[in-house]
Amino acid sequence: MQYLKAKYLFLLSGIISFVVGVIYYHDTLDMNLHDTYFVAVLPLLSCYPAIYMLMVAMVYFMFSRYFKPLNERAGTVHFLVTALSAISMWQIFNTFFQPKRYYAFNGPSYFITAENMLLVAFFFFLVAQLLFVINIIRTVIMFRSTNPEL
Repeated sequence: MQYLKAKYLFLLSGIISFVVGVIYYHDTLDMNLHDTYFVAVLPLLSCYPAIYMLMVAMVYFMFSRYFKPLNERAGTVHFLVTALSAISMWQIFNTFFQPKRYYAFNGPSYFITAENMLLVAFFFFLVAQLLFVINIIRTVIMFRSTNPEL
């Protein structure tokens, strides 16, 4: 079975995230948390993941160019978990933190569930990054064992 290369997946997702930021250039995300009202610009929320995805793609490209390429299966799993957790965090922000009228406020339990969902999505994001670090360490150790003079 042919696997998609992780470096191209991360490169493509970074470019798509930048395009989303350009399309929604003038949109904002309004968050009403308890008694504080936060306003965030949507391009910032899409450019940070885009920059991260492009940096990870650069690491995958550099390893395939100068060292032994990283494990593609682990790279694909890394991409899928990272992308799904980032998309779910984006969706949670868009779904739960939209502006609401004060009299229609649903109470603190409404935000506790949203915060718990964000915590779970962020946990999966961190697990994916741990997998990325393990993939890098494994590749460096294998490269050093095959080239003992380095």
